[in-house]
Amino acid sequence: MPAVRVQPWLAVNLSLLWPGMGQCYSGAWGKGLLLGLSFALLLGRGLWSMFAATGSTSAGFWQLGIAAAIFGGSLWDAYRSAEPQQTSGKKDAWYSLFLSQLLPGLGHFYLGQTLLGGLFLLLGVGLAYWANQAAIMLLPLAYSLWAAASYHA
Repeated sequence: MPAVRVQPWLAVNLSLLWPGMGQCYSGAWGKGLLLGLSFALLLGRGLWSMFAATGSTSAGFWQLGIAAAIFGGSLWDAYRSAEPQQTSGKKDAWYSLFLSQLLPGLGHFYLGQTLLGGLFLLLGVGLAYWANQAAIMLLPLAYSLWAAASYHA
């Protein structure tokens, strides 16, 4: 049975869902489970510390800061845990998805679809700004456009 090639940007996208998932996908189960459990415990403890009557707000901020560092480090480590693929000249679809999650249209620019990328970028940023200025009811529309751009990329 041939070895399955692990895609680094798929690992990063999985770690965006929950820290450690990209490491588990790459086969580093121990590291992935440790990252995921640490993040969950720090997140839960930090939120409890901030909002409980007997909690400490400053301790909660520290715990949430450490959880955020674990989240960011998990993204970097997920890419490093996956074996880099041989470049075949094709653009990586998972990288374009990652870029589109940052800003709609960035993944399309990466794929060379500049007209569609510009359209998604203008609509996404414009809708987000309009939702911020006009009404909170428009916010789901901006998120929907963000998701559509990610899906299309």
